[in-house]
Amino acid sequence: MSANPLLFCATDAGGARNLAPVAALAGSRASVLASDVTAPIFAESAVASRTVQIGDAASASALLAAERPQALVCGTSRFVGAERRLIAAARARGVPSVVVLDEWFDYRMRFADEAGTLTFVSDLICCPDQMALDEAAADGLPASRLLVTGSPSLSALSDRICAFASAPPMSPDCWHVDGAGLRILFVSETHLADYGSGPDRPGPLGAWLGYTERDVRAALARAIVSSGLRCTVIEKLHPSATDIPAPPAGASAWHAVANTPLWPLLWHADVVVGMKSMALLEAALMGHRPLSFQPNLQGADRCTAARLGLADRAGSEHELTAWLLEPPARGAPRRPAFADARAASNVLDAILRLAADTTRAPLAAAT
Repeated sequence: MSANPLLFCATDAGGARNLAPVAALAGSRASVLASDVTAPIFAESAVASRTVQIGDAASASALLAAERPQALVCGTSRFVGAERRLIAAARARGVPSVVVLDEWFDYRMRFADEAGTLTFVSDLICCPDQMALDEAAADGLPASRLLVTGSPSLSALSDRICAFASAPPMSPDCWHVDGAGLRILFVSETHLADYGSGPDRPGPLGAWLGYTERDVRAALARAIVSSGLRCTVIEKLHPSATDIPAPPAGASAWHAVANTPLWPLLWHADVVVGMKSMALLEAALMGHRPLSFQPNLQGADRCTAARLGLADRAGSEHELTAWLLEPPARGAPRRPAFADARAASNVLDAILRLAADTTRAPLAAAT
């Protein structure tokens, strides 16, 4: 490792998937901080990491004092945690900071404190495409700090998909437990914990969405039973899920998995159903036409795949059943502009340019 490394930090899965290709490209210059959830993600890219606890501003400042990095590079997180504390400490110490966005929504929230003030805005924010940049600016992030680089994670996935054409991944064992009919991958999330269970019971990430993952899995099971569909359902749990639920009532070939890698599951699925997960966009890159099922959705649709026109939408059980009975045929893999093959190098180049400007003064937080 270099004397003054590039310090990477990602404690949420989405952030780690975007930082891992960049850290791998940085090689010995990278010093990587992870969580128990993200350390395996970095390891998949042969990037060594260490898990740390950064519970307050003092510990963030002490870590930066010990590391003396050229620049700080962070993913985003759902809550105020290590990434945001390190950004604030980096500003105080004059260390340039970079954040790589992994989604196309909740831009402001990713840089805000508990009161919603933009306390943790980094000096540079890497966006997957122009749509994300425009929306981030409209959501209050400083336009001068936004840069389109492409998505390192989706770029890496597109590279992997090209390799899958000649050397596909092994089919996960869970697909062969029943071996019955259509293979349906249901990508679950943690909406109940994140967004609450009703209009008067919001969650820490915002207002009730109009449904929870429990509503969706129950509706999916009912649709399968009522249509007489012969199938196997694999429910891929969110990385932050803490429990493996029992199969929903009436489901006979339904298996929930937590640690099975996502991309082989997507590759070997016949159809993919989810809510607003990034996995629906990843499925679309593999040639799937996935379904975003959000019954009784309240507020704006935050399913990126659907918003980009790469996934179908269903808002009722009737629409879900009709889609399952005649799912779209799988097409050829696609590589949109946001999966630019140069995305990781674009981000690294931007980091190094920022780090090289040693005379610049730290920018103040946006207000």
